[in-house]
Amino acid sequence: MSPRSGEPLAIVVGAGPRIGRAVAERFGREGFRLALVARRGDRLRRVTTALGRAGVTAVAAEADAGDPKSLRACLEELIEEHGDPQVLIYNAAASPAGRPSTMDLGLLNDSLCVNLGGVLAAAQTVLPTMREHGRGTIIATGAGVALDPRPEETATAVGKAAARALLLALAKEVEFDGVHVAVVTVLGSVAPGTAFNPGSIADAFWTLHVEPSGAWRSEVLFSGRP
Repeated sequence: MSPRSGEPLAIVVGAGPRIGRAVAERFGREGFRLALVARRGDRLRRVTTALGRAGVTAVAAEADAGDPKSLRACLEELIEEHGDPQVLIYNAAASPAGRPSTMDLGLLNDSLCVNLGGVLAAAQTVLPTMREHGRGTIIATGAGVALDPRPEETATAVGKAAARALLLALAKEVEFDGVHVAVVTVLGSVAPGTAFNPGSIADAFWTLHVEPSGAWRSEVLFSGRP
């Protein structure tokens, strides 16, 4: 891949084996060049290998989504080497267990760095060129606990609820700059062969991306039902 390639570029942050991989494959099948970002190199290698078997080629870069400086530097390097992205997918997440009555504040803050700080850093990195070009799509993976918190998933619920609010506000801010910002809020446990199959969720991401500007939605509640 190079900045001179004719195909548009999609960056997937949090390129794990389920939603991240499925979204990458969906956009790759639609003609996008792909740049995948994850903290663990072994996971990246497995995902890129699986994509290769599906006929989709991607470059990979390691960065910690919970470290804004690391993530910004990684994204800037990808953009310098491969060109401006038309799409940013933010799928990174931290899901530590803990109830509000006993939760350690440090654990909550660490999870917020990934669930909230990472999406803010990633969006702010790609937004200037998207605004300059007058087009772009930013979509993040949300979670049902943001709407209906469970005690044992408090850290995830707090982070995803905050990220959801951030992105819904951002959607209103940049809509008239030609940038579509949205959240796919997944209301169940992701698993192949179920109503929450990663491929079906990836279709929701693609549907949001291709929506005409006059009909943009800022959130899809993915319930697993048609």
